[in-house]
Order: sequence, then structure tokens, then C-alpha cells
Amino acid sequence: MKHLYLLVFLFFIAISGRAQSVGYVIISASYSCSIEIDGEQKELLELNHPKKYTLVPGDHIIQVTANGKARTKTIAVVEGKSQVVRFDENETASSDAGADTVRRIIICDRDLSLAGELEDNRPEYTTYCLDANDQVELEFSLYNKKGSLNFSLIDYKSNQVLFSQSDFKDCKRTIPISKRGIYIFRLTANNLFNRSAHLRITRIPGSQSPRLFSATPRLVRDTTYSMVMNTKIRVYSTTNLDHSNKTIVPISLPNDTRYWTFWLGVDQQSNDQWINFTKAAAANIGDINPLFAFGLNMLSELPMLRSTATVNYSFTDNANKNVFSAGGVYNHYTFRYGNNICTDYAIVRSVPRELNLCLSNESTLNGHDVYIKVAAFKVSSHFEIP
Repeated sequence: MKHLYLLVFLFFIAISGRAQSVGYVIISASYSCSIEIDGEQKELLELNHPKKYTLVPGDHIIQVTANGKARTKTIAVVEGKSQVVRFDENETASSDAGADTVRRIIICDRDLSLAGELEDNRPEYTTYCLDANDQVELEFSLYNKKGSLNFSLIDYKSNQVLFSQSDFKDCKRTIPISKRGIYIFRLTANNLFNRSAHLRITRIPGSQSPRLFSATPRLVRDTTYSMVMNTKIRVYSTTNLDHSNKTIVPISLPNDTRYWTFWLGVDQQSNDQWINFTKAAAANIGDINPLFAFGLNMLSELPMLRSTATVNYSFTDNANKNVFSAGGVYNHYTFRYGNNICTDYAIVRSVPRELNLCLSNESTLNGHDVYIKVAAFKVSSHFEIP
């Protein structure tokens, strides 16, 4: 038993000795920068977000780089001790990082989850701006034992594949860039299940590249619009012998519609209100249709009128429009509907594949004309060099 206690004691002594055979350095900076310790590239250091590293005792060289300027400090790591190394923006760059120092800018350093065959090998895309005569260093690492990676570098404007490599686990490669542009980095996995990988992209700017050149493309959104319907429909009274008091108006929204707007007005008085509103609004929106301007948030409201001439309305799919027409209990979309309205309007974010406007008139004496205006909006986006 005494021998057992002695072995346990020696075991803890050994572990304690091992635990103390390292030291620690905490690195912080007053600016975002990349870190190298003894020539080994580490992750990005964000503004005022310190990073802690475990190092063996002895001398170590720490270098941080930002905007092409490198700053170097040499530290002595002491076993079992921690020390803080701080880099401030007003410090003078080290002499060994002079004007001839190659600028290295890490523009991507992240872990990725890549879809497997069960998810159709959905690609992972990252997009960056690169300048003429840049070089881009790519470092890939697959964390999983099984599977492999595929990579393509694609010119955003021409969609031309400039470089590709397939079926690898780890790779480090430098690719020259001939012209300023936006480039797509496309990565996929070869495996039945999802794979985890790491991607680091380092940009080495060309000699003539401006120091303020941004690798982050600007996302520009374009909104286009079109008039889908601008018509007048008659909705008859409940006592009309020749026509039903229910009217159905099919609406066909264009493909890729992101959202749409509508305005309904009952009888000529409502239409006159629309005409007068359009003339008054021209001082602010010019000759653009108020329905378009409303959808573009150039106008906060459209004309409304209170009157005894009213109808009920709702929007339905094709199956329920037939139930509505037959006088049965039907279901309708809930994004907008109204009873006894003279005018109504809305911006609608829901875009159903089947869309019908169902109108009914509960008056026993008077039929009504309903003015219907519908506009569709498409939103597309593209990248530009900032």
C-alpha cells in the first residue's frame, strides 16, 4: 500500500511539473491586426480584444501587422508566469519592418460547415475584392478524417473559373491576380455527411495598390417595379337579376416578385380622389405613379375616402375562389381584407402563387364600380468595388 501511495504522489509531482513547464502571453492592441509568433501566423487580433497564448519558456518574437506596417517585440516567457504585451497605434514601426516589408492582409480566417450529399453538396461562397497584381494565399484544412474538399476561384463579373482544385484535404496555394475585380471563392465537400473545414485567405497587395483598398465588396440593391393591373370592375347589387353580387378578379404577379402593392376605390368619387392626389403628389415625386412611390417608401399614404358606397374584399387561392363564387364558406389570405370599404390599400410582403381578388356587394339597390390598381416590385442585388 505504501508503494501505491508513493506512485500516486510521484504521478501528481510529474503532472504538476508538466503543467508548470509553459508560460503565457496576453497580446492586445489598440487596432485590428494580424499576429505572428516566432514566424507562425495566428488568428486576427481585434481592436481591444486580447488573445492569450501558451508558449514554452524562453525568448519569443511577436509581430503584428496592420495596413502594411509591422511592429515587432521580443519577450522572454517565464515558466508558470503570464505577461501582457501591448501594441499601441502611436508606436513607431520596428526598423526591421521597413518600407520593403511585404504587406500581408488576412481578409478571411474562419471555420466553415460544408453541406454533404444529403444536402446536395450545397456550396459555400465568400466574395472579396482584389486589386491588379495582387497575390492571394489560400490555406484550406479539413477537420474530418473522411471526405475531401473542392475549390474554385471565379471572376464575379464574367463568371469565369480562374482556378480550381478538387479532392484534397489540406492545401496551401498562392494565386496571382491580373486585374482589379470582385472574386468568388467557392468551396464544396465530398462526403455523404456535412464536413467541417477552415479557410484562411491572405491578400498580398500589388506594389501599386492603394493602401486604403478595401477587400470588402459593397452590396447594391436594385428595385424595379411594374404595373400589374389598372382597371375598373362592376360589382352588382344583391337584387340584380342578371348578375351575381360577387365578382372575382384573377391577379398574376410576375415571377420573382418580392412584394406588391394595391389600391382599391369604389365608384367615381374615389377615382376622382386618386386623380387629385396624383396631381398634388407630383410636387414631391414627379411623374411617378403614386402606387410605385408608396411601394418605394417615397409616400407614407395613399388617398382614402369615406362614403356610403362600399364593398367587401379578400384575396384567395384558386380552390377557395370557387367556394366564394358558389356562396359557400371559404378561406382567404389574411395579409389584407376588408368589409364595407370605400377605399383601401397596402404593401403586401406575401407573394402567393395563386392570387384572386374576391369582391362582394351587400347593397340591395346599387351596383358599384371598383377601381383596382396593383403594382409588383422586384429586388435584385449585386456587388460593386467600393
